Amino acid sequence: MKKISLFLLFAISALTVNAQEQEKLTDAHVSNYRDWSIGLGFGNSFLGGELSSWEINGPNGDAGDFNFGPTGVLTVSKYFNTVWGVRFNGEIGQMKGDRGTNLPRFETFFINTNLQASINLSALALRGKTGARKGTHLVLLGGGFHHSQPDYFDAAGNLTELRGTQGENWNNLAMLTADYNFKYQLSKALDLDVLVGARYYLGDNVDGVGQNGVTGNGGSSSDVGVYTGVGISYNFGNKSGQKTNKKVAAVYGNPLDEIYGDLEQIKSDYDKLTSDDDGDGVNNLMDKDNSTPENATVDGSGVATDVDGDGIPDHMDQDPFTMKGAKVDADGRAVDSDSDGVPDNVDQEANTPEDALVNHQGITIPTDQGLGAAALPAVYFGFNSATVNDANIYRIANIASVLKAHQDLKVRLTGYTDSRGSEQYNKNLGERRAKEVAEQLTKYFGIDSSRIMTQSGGESNALAKDIYKVNRRVEVQPVK
Repeated sequence: MKKISLFLLFAISALTVNAQEQEKLTDAHVSNYRDWSIGLGFGNSFLGGELSSWEINGPNGDAGDFNFGPTGVLTVSKYFNTVWGVRFNGEIGQMKGDRGTNLPRFETFFINTNLQASINLSALALRGKTGARKGTHLVLLGGGFHHSQPDYFDAAGNLTELRGTQGENWNNLAMLTADYNFKYQLSKALDLDVLVGARYYLGDNVDGVGQNGVTGNGGSSSDVGVYTGVGISYNFGNKSGQKTNKKVAAVYGNPLDEIYGDLEQIKSDYDKLTSDDDGDGVNNLMDKDNSTPENATVDGSGVATDVDGDGIPDHMDQDPFTMKGAKVDADGRAVDSDSDGVPDNVDQEANTPEDALVNHQGITIPTDQGLGAAALPAVYFGFNSATVNDANIYRIANIASVLKAHQDLKVRLTGYTDSRGSEQYNKNLGERRAKEVAEQLTKYFGIDSSRIMTQSGGESNALAKDIYKVNRRVEVQPVK
C-alpha cells in the first residue's frame, strides 16, 4: 500500500511539474494510439552448425565462403500499452553453408513461425512525449517452430541421401527466439524497421549434419540461426474507436502519459458527475442529450420521454395518446387526411365525404340505417386532469361537425378514469371530464346543451389493462 501511495504521489508531482508542456492528456492515453501493426521485411538468414553459412577459416586453414540466404518476413503485432505487446513472426527463405573450400556443404528451404512477447525499452526509460520520439527500441522474446528440407552435398558436390530420401523429409524442430527491432517513424502510420534475430534450434540437423559428422544423425549440440534485415510496418487500430489519422503507434508513447491521461479522465468524469448543464436532473456524465429544454420530462439517460412512441418528445407532443403505428404531424397529432375523426392508420375509407357520420373504422354510416352503430372519436385526458388539451380540441371539433350536420342527433358523453384512486373519487372525476367536453361543445361550437347528456363511468369499462393513458377518456355515443 505504501508503494502504491508513493507511486501516485510521484505521478501527481510529475503532472504538476510538466503541466505547462502537456498536450490534452486524455488524447495521450493509450486507448487513443494505433495499437496494431503489420509489417513486411527482407534480409539474410545465417546458420551456425556443423556446416556454417559464414566461416572465416575452414578446418584445414582454407578460407570459408559467405553464403547469402534470402529471407522474407511477415510480422503482426498487437500493443497492449506503450511497453508491452505480442508479435507473430512468419519467416520463409533459404540457408546455405559449408566449412571451407572442397568440403561438404548444405542448402535448405525453411519456414519459421514464432510468437514473441514485445518489450519497448524506450518506453521503460520514461523519456520523451507522445509523438515526439521518432525512434524506439524493441526487444522480443519467444519461441516457435522450424521446418526445413536440407540437402547435403559431399566434398565432390554429390547430393548425399538424408535419412534415405535425399531431402524429401521435413525437419520439424522447436526453437527459441530473441529479436531486436529498431523502429523509426516515417509517418503516423508507417515505420521503418531494422531487424536482428537469433534462432536457437532445439535440434542438430538443420544443415543435414549431426555433431558426429554423419549425414542425418543428430548430435548433442543444437544449431543456431541469425536473421538480419530491414522492413516497413503499417500501424492501425484504435481501442476507443476514435479516428486515428492524428494518432501515432503505441510504441512511441510514454507510460507517464497513460497515467496523466487516466488522472485527467478521472477529473473530467468527476466534473461531469457534479454538473448538469441543461438542468434536467441528469448529470452530464450520464446525460445522452445535454440540451433538453427546461420543461422537458426526461428518462434516466437524460433523453426527453416519448410516452406514445410516435417520435415526438412529450414536451412537444400536442397529442401524447396517439395509437401505436399512427402517422403523426410535426405536433404529434395523428394524421386524419379526410377529417372524419378517424386516424389514417385505422381509417378503412380514405376519402369520406365532408360532414358524413362514420363508425370507428372510418366507414360512412348511411342515415337510413340509424345512428346507433356510430363511433365518434373519444377525447383523452392527462393524469388526474379534466382539462382538454390542444390535441383533443380537434377531436371535439369532429364531434361538433357531426352534430351540426345532423341536427336531430343527440349524444351521450361518458367520462372514464384509470384504476388509480378511490372509486368515489374516480366517479366524480369521470363526471367532471364529461361535463368539460359538453361545455366545450356548447361554449365554443354552439351546440345546444339539450342535445348533450353526461354521465360518469368512473374506472369501469377499461379499454386496456394497466395502460392508463387510454382509459382516461370521454366516449361519445349517438342517441336517437
